[in-house]
Amino acid sequence: MNCVSAATKDVVLSERLSGNILLQVEENGEAWYVSPFDQKRYYMKNGEVAYEMMRNFGLGITNDDIGKIPIADTLDKARNHDSLCPTIEIANRLKGKILLGVEMKGEAYYVHPETCFRVYMKDGQAAFDIMRYLGLGITNTDLDAISVGLLSEWYFNTEQEFDVKMPDNWEFDREVDYGTTMYEYWKPVGDTQDYPYISFISHYEAGMEMHSMQEIEASIVEEIMGEDDFTITQAEMFEVDGYPALKIQFEKLNESYKSYQAYWVAVKISSTERYVLQYAVFGDYEEYLPVFENAVNTFRYNPRGIIYVRAD
Repeated sequence: MNCVSAATKDVVLSERLSGNILLQVEENGEAWYVSPFDQKRYYMKNGEVAYEMMRNFGLGITNDDIGKIPIADTLDKARNHDSLCPTIEIANRLKGKILLGVEMKGEAYYVHPETCFRVYMKDGQAAFDIMRYLGLGITNTDLDAISVGLLSEWYFNTEQEFDVKMPDNWEFDREVDYGTTMYEYWKPVGDTQDYPYISFISHYEAGMEMHSMQEIEASIVEEIMGEDDFTITQAEMFEVDGYPALKIQFEKLNESYKSYQAYWVAVKISSTERYVLQYAVFGDYEEYLPVFENAVNTFRYNPRGIIYVRAD
């Protein structure tokens, strides 16, 4: 007999139900949306909250791409029709997600996770009613195995045009504007020390072409090493939100800064635009590392408050 641990069950069940609306049938039919972004469940209390979910989790999509996903003219069709997921690649990729027609007037659609039909949601109340109608019943035991998310955990930085997820026990501390570079610093709630901090940095250089991540790496290393005796302990290429990115970890070697460690992640959006997420701490480096890595994992490029679906 195979036994599944609670932790494993949580991951398996969350991934399987990602994008679904779950109805708490053993209580009062409370509705929960399992976000495809983090596989956590978010309580959809009413139409107002449903509207916030449309704004928070909506993906911008072009007319050409949304036209490839068939629209259901009835809710029964969306729920009961034979699945289109195996035959329509873009619908299968976006199933369970909320789409915003950015070339129209921001119309919202929900792509049913089982049939891959899209359903129009004219406003928050319509979204609440439609998504409840398309929901799946779930027992309290299974629901409890899925982690709860809070909309308040999401930090929407429309100034710098990206979103990340920060825990409730961290707060905005200060902002520093260096012209082409903007720093925003976050710290644990109530912490009055200079460190630890997590900062989100936008960097624009008009006319500065950075065609490769190697060039970005060189510029960041020069920026770091220019201060004085930093040592790079790790430099690695990877991807963040589908964009090329670079992670660099470094530390101070002199006596005064022997406990100082920092971790930078640079995300290249274009040849002249990059964002840097930075974590710096004296002392216990591991303590807040999960907070920073979660911010990196939930980074979403979001120009003008809408994140766009890329065709690739």
